[in-house]
Amino acid sequence: MTEGMDLVIDADVMRSASEKEHPISSNSREVLEMIRNRGHRVVHSPKIFEEHRKHQSNFASKWRVSMIGRRQWCRCEVEEDSELRAGIREGHGEDEKREEAALKDAHLLEAAIRCDKRIISRDARALGLFRELCPTLGKYREILWADLTGMPTETLEWIGRDLPDEPEMRLC
Repeated sequence: MTEGMDLVIDADVMRSASEKEHPISSNSREVLEMIRNRGHRVVHSPKIFEEHRKHQSNFASKWRVSMIGRRQWCRCEVEEDSELRAGIREGHGEDEKREEAALKDAHLLEAAIRCDKRIISRDARALGLFRELCPTLGKYREILWADLTGMPTETLEWIGRDLPDEPEMRLC
């Protein structure tokens, strides 16, 4: 097992990982298993933990217990970043729905910046919203965001290569 990286898992991955043989379910399940087997750690804030608990599948619940047992499930305290949130409001101020959607997922960026700057999500819309905000993202620009919906094969390969810093995966 390799020395793992720290990463943030969006609740949408936890929700879709199940025993079903549907491509979305099996891709999400494979991602979670690969993270565990490669020795990576999942970092979560209290807000992310609550989202996971609320939305996780039965498979993901068992996976989380195994991650806790292996000490690959790590809590970190994350404060809201007022600069980030102001940039989101400024960048999407004309479109309330886009602003709300970006603000809803800002906590993922806030947690990722505290660890190894890596996020795995199935939310291509959130990724697009944050990429639109590149001029206002500051230090968050270097976060790597794996889009399991748009790039499932590439995401699995990236995890298999132990989550290297790949410029095309950066928010900006």
